[in-house]
Amino acid sequence: MREPRYSILVDIQDATERAKQGKLALYWQRTIQREYRCKKVTPAEQQAYEQLLAKRAEHIPLQQLTGEQEFMGLTFSVNEHVLIPRQDTEVLVEEVMKNLHDGFRILDLCTGSGCILLSLLHYSNDCSGVGADLSEEALEVARKNAEQLGESSALFVQGDLFAPVEGKFEIIVSNPPYICSDVIPTLMEEVREHEPMQALDGGADGLDFYRKIIQGAKEHLCLSLIHI
Repeated sequence: MREPRYSILVDIQDATERAKQGKLALYWQRTIQREYRCKKVTPAEQQAYEQLLAKRAEHIPLQQLTGEQEFMGLTFSVNEHVLIPRQDTEVLVEEVMKNLHDGFRILDLCTGSGCILLSLLHYSNDCSGVGADLSEEALEVARKNAEQLGESSALFVQGDLFAPVEGKFEIIVSNPPYICSDVIPTLMEEVREHEPMQALDGGADGLDFYRKIIQGAKEHLCLSLIHI
C-alpha cells in the first residue's frame, strides 16, 4: 500500500485557507501528527512542505505539485505542458473500449499526456497506437508515461492533428480543445493560468478541432468497419 504524501493529499483547500490566516505551523503540526504519528519530520521536509503549500496558495494545481494524476486506475506523470487528466474523460475511454477488439490500431489526436491512448492499450490485447500532438513538450510527457507503464506499442508524433500521421486505424479518438474562446477568461485560475492554453481554446464556438477531425478522419479510418 502506498504511504500517504504528508497532508498535501489530505485537504489542500483547508490547508490553503489556514496558510492564508497565518495558522500554517499549527495546522502542519496537527496534520503530520495525524498522518505520521511516530515519524519525526526533518527541518528540510518541513520547509519543502511549506513551499508546496505556498505554491498551492498561488493556485498552482495540486497535480502539478505532486507531478502525477490517477486516471483509469493508472498513474500518469503530468506537468504544466499537458492538460491534467479529468475523471470525465474516463467515460470516453470506457465507451471506446466497448468497440475495441484485439489487434486494433488506435489514433489519438491531441494526445497530451497520452492518458487516453495508453489506457486503451493497457486494457486491450495486441493493440497498437499513435498519439499526435502539436506540443513537443507534451509528447515528452506522453513518452515518459508510456515508458513508466511499459507500453511499447505506442508511438508519439509531433504535428497538427493528422499532419504527421500515416496509415489507417480502426479507431480514432480525441479529447481536443473545446472551450469557447470568450469563456477562457471565466475559467478557474488553476486552469486559466496554469494549464496549456492550446489544450483549452477550441475557437469561437469551441468546435474548431471537431470540424478538422471530422474532415480528416475519412482518409485515416478503416471505413469497412463502419456499419450503417
